[in-house]
Amino acid sequence: MAALDTAEVNGARQQGCNYAQTCDVHICIDGQNFPANKAVLQEKSDYFRAMFSSGMKESTEDVVTLQSIPPNVFKPLLDYMHTDILQIPQDSFLETLDTVSFLQIVLPEKFIRENINGKNWHTILSTAQAYAITNVQDVLYGYLSDNLAEVMTEESFHRLSKEQKNYIWELRHKQRCSVVVLGAHEENASKTRPVHYYSENEDKWVSFTSLPDRGSSVSCGVTVMDNYLYVVGGFVDFKCRDLQRKNFRYNPMTNTWTEIAPMLQGRADFGLVALDDHLYAIGGRQHYFSALPSVEKYNPVADEWVYTTPLPKGSRRHAVTTCVGAIYISGGFPHYTDQMLSYSPVADEWEFVTLLPTRRSDHGMVSARGVIYVMGGYRSEVDCFVISSGQWFHIRPTNKLEYLNKFATVCNDCIYFVCKKFTQCYDIEDDHWDELGLKRCPGGPTKNAVTLRLPSHVTQGSK
Repeated sequence: MAALDTAEVNGARQQGCNYAQTCDVHICIDGQNFPANKAVLQEKSDYFRAMFSSGMKESTEDVVTLQSIPPNVFKPLLDYMHTDILQIPQDSFLETLDTVSFLQIVLPEKFIRENINGKNWHTILSTAQAYAITNVQDVLYGYLSDNLAEVMTEESFHRLSKEQKNYIWELRHKQRCSVVVLGAHEENASKTRPVHYYSENEDKWVSFTSLPDRGSSVSCGVTVMDNYLYVVGGFVDFKCRDLQRKNFRYNPMTNTWTEIAPMLQGRADFGLVALDDHLYAIGGRQHYFSALPSVEKYNPVADEWVYTTPLPKGSRRHAVTTCVGAIYISGGFPHYTDQMLSYSPVADEWEFVTLLPTRRSDHGMVSARGVIYVMGGYRSEVDCFVISSGQWFHIRPTNKLEYLNKFATVCNDCIYFVCKKFTQCYDIEDDHWDELGLKRCPGGPTKNAVTLRLPSHVTQGSK
């Protein structure tokens, strides 16, 4: 029988025909004969391509015998090669990888992902590495990257090499960064309570997810760690009476929110930063006149908060950032209005760094290239502190606002200042300001700005 080309075979299959009608060869395994089409086998399997195109005796035979392949594993793969439909029980997946490696078949990504879970991923990865099945390894590393916070809690993750962990981290951070803004909303204040990112191509703010029903962004802490967005603490509503004990983590790779453990001490108007795979909740208040000295550290692997060395004195509405492996805090009420302190996780202690050129509270700080930028607090100038030299310099905004808002984030070597009327951008490299047509961001009167790396399947589904 003359061999039909692949297009004819697939076309016949789509019309409901049995591909056995187009066979020009039989594959014999353990005495069972499986009808197949050579053209299809050559297209889907490097093993069969080499067999039928190399002049081997099998290339002219009507029956080809294969050894050491279970018939119950081969039949679904044969069906897949002829129909593009793959149906294998999940408990047979590992056994299938052996045959896939032998026949050199590329499994569909969707099928691989559907068969990966928290219990079997390490075994599948080890098997794929042993058989050098590249596309299965690629999908597995993508799965680990997309679900990093979840798999980090598993013992199997800690058996990975340092190189493997670094590669997973790099995969999670390969997307271009975006400026993300979380406006202040009351709990259950609206049906959507959207979170926005700035689309450079469209020059507009676009919503891509919504806060969970029990989450609140009133005087809360917002930060990013391992490309997860954390929304922690704050008040339930604008009355600022009841503290919000629900904390949440957003995963942009899967577009899902997960509740995390509550802090040991409810707090609002505090500083939240990420450093060395931990979150730090610093100071804050529980009622209008209070100022907390306590500091809590969150471990995402254990999903727990623990107290660490407190501030020398209580503080609220201060600014925090990280720079060169340390945490920095400045200003605030009712103390430190002109002081900057630093905290070293290694030494586990706070120490005085310098005096601010301008007293501030209810302000913000960001860092880039070893420089800390202090802005807001009802001031128009930006004070800049160089860590290496201990010297200050200043940036004078060229806008018409009386003062900058405290909410800012660094993205692509630019500092984005999210103001009430519009958003400004300061280019660090070129040392100039640009409004870039950025419109006023939707949301509440106050906003938290962070930098998040959003995958295309999230931004393409945004509104």
